[in-house]
Amino acid sequence: MKKIQRKEEEYNYILNQQLHFLFKSIKDFDNGDEIEAIRIAGHLRTLLHDTNYSTFSKDSKSLNKAKNIKQKILEKGVIKTKKDFNKLQSSINSLIDTLENQNNSKKSKKKSKSLLSLLNYKNIKFIDTSIKPRKTFAFVNFVDIDIDPLNYHKRMPYVGLVGKNIVGIKNKTDFHFSFFPSFKHKVFNLNIDFINTLNFDKWRNTIVFSDANLKLELSRKDLILSIANIDGYAHVDDEIPIKYLFFKQPDIIKLNFFNKIKEAENNAIFSSIRQIAFEVLISLEKANKIHKINNNGKTK
Repeated sequence: MKKIQRKEEEYNYILNQQLHFLFKSIKDFDNGDEIEAIRIAGHLRTLLHDTNYSTFSKDSKSLNKAKNIKQKILEKGVIKTKKDFNKLQSSINSLIDTLENQNNSKKSKKKSKSLLSLLNYKNIKFIDTSIKPRKTFAFVNFVDIDIDPLNYHKRMPYVGLVGKNIVGIKNKTDFHFSFFPSFKHKVFNLNIDFINTLNFDKWRNTIVFSDANLKLELSRKDLILSIANIDGYAHVDDEIPIKYLFFKQPDIIKLNFFNKIKEAENNAIFSSIRQIAFEVLISLEKANKIHKINNNGKTK
């Protein structure tokens, strides 16, 4: 298929399209439809992820043709003597070896660029809102729960991009427990000490999920690509990374209050994807690459 180079102005038009899709999914997520995190991850992948792939020369067609000829000759048994057979097989094998060497030498690596790469926007600073250090007590709402917060926090795996709601109900005989994107906490602001800015590679590879006992970790890159590539946006793979599956489960944290043991009512992965979308949009806005964003990560 013949191709032509896109014009520069097209990239900004496509960026506006992707932001339109992203904001629609964000709106639905914020209205309670958290499965929209799958679509959010897909649009983040389009914005952020570069992919390397191999291209092959036309010699690969000749190589396949030579292999097919060899197979047909061997199957039909048209060679009558063993000497002629060995001679022909040697010649064909030599031809195949030559074509394979030529093909491998002409094979090249190309990169499918993300939209931000095409726009040269990856050189901006990206806001890192992950909680640091990992045992820092932050963005947890206790409502009608009597507990020592520090002792509570030491028992938890690290989920660095989300807050937690723990709400006592029924006269403190039961409780609700759920995750939410940390920017939605009432005390969240970009001036908090542990919030900083990073270059793109360090930002995307920063660990945002960790279980020290099981030695499992996930970065922002892991989260986005796991959802977009294997868990429902672009593809559904028949195998799934153990570390992603582990952190996707609501029971990665179980709490015991009022003699009741409960897991979260949602999963931390989806809330983390929403937080990453917030970080990306705010970073682009701070770098004057898109229009101003309000506190919910939406354009004003």
